[in-house]
Formats: sequence, C-alpha cells, structure tokens
Amino acid sequence: MKGHRRGQQGAILVLTAFLLPFIIAFTGMAVDFGSAYVRRSQLQNAADAAVLAGAYQIDDSNKTKNTVESYLKTNLGKIYDEYTLQDGQDFPLNENVLNYNYTISDKKDTLDVTVRSSLNTYFLKLFSVDTIPVSANAKAKVTINNTSVNDDMFNYAMVAAHKSAS
Repeated sequence: MKGHRRGQQGAILVLTAFLLPFIIAFTGMAVDFGSAYVRRSQLQNAADAAVLAGAYQIDDSNKTKNTVESYLKTNLGKIYDEYTLQDGQDFPLNENVLNYNYTISDKKDTLDVTVRSSLNTYFLKLFSVDTIPVSANAKAKVTINNTSVNDDMFNYAMVAAHKSAS
C-alpha cells in the first residue's frame, strides 16, 4: 500500500461516523412519508368510490349517508376499526379511526366527501413527530337528462374529480 499518504488512514471512518446519522434520518423519513403516501392513495380510492356511489342516492340524504359509510368500510375495512362522521377539519388522534364528512349541495346535484386520518410514524418519532395527518377529498356532480322517458341509471351522468389534499 504505497499509495497512502501519511496521516490519511482512517479518514473514511470519521466521514462515515459523521454522515451515518443523516443517512439513517433520511431513510427513516422516506419510510414514514412513503407510508403516508400509500395511506393517502387508499383514502383517495375509497373517497372516489364512496362519492360516486353516494351521488347515485343523492335524493335521499339518509341513503346517501349509509351508502358513503358503507363504501368507505368496504374499501378501508382492513385498516380502520372506527368511522366517525365529523364536520370540520379535525384529524383523529388514533390511527385506527377514520373521520369523514360529506356535503350535499342545496340543489342536490353535488356530493363532496372528505376523509381524514392520522398515521403513526416509526422513525420521525425521534424528531418528536408522532403522527402524520392524511386526507383525501372527492366530489361528484349529478346531472339528470330529462329527455328520456324512462328513469333508469343511464339518465344520470356523474362527473367526478378529486383535488389534492395534505
């Protein structure tokens, strides 16, 4: 090993010792934020399904509520133990609770569903971040085609869109 300069032996050990905490921190953040991204995707899929199914029942608010909750439970049943209908912007403190709300427009032509959850962190707890709030929103607008004589499901057109939430 003639190529080593005098005094340079062991420099990589110091550099590794200095960078290792940063590497571990960024890896931990990638795991926690990746989990939050997956959870948000699951919430968005469930909200989309619930808003489309609920919009078909939009004339009867009790059926709409039952349909929205039923579709949320069907799509998220393995994740959440409790579903709470809650207005406002509150995120649940417990990871096993899903807060949701829905809004029917005054004309009864638009249904808006918002779901909120909290995800427990693994590595971010080292930085005093215990939960990550995750939410998704979906909206459907129902228009009725009055030109047809029959009142069947094909007279309804549902335009769905989702907007990005935290």
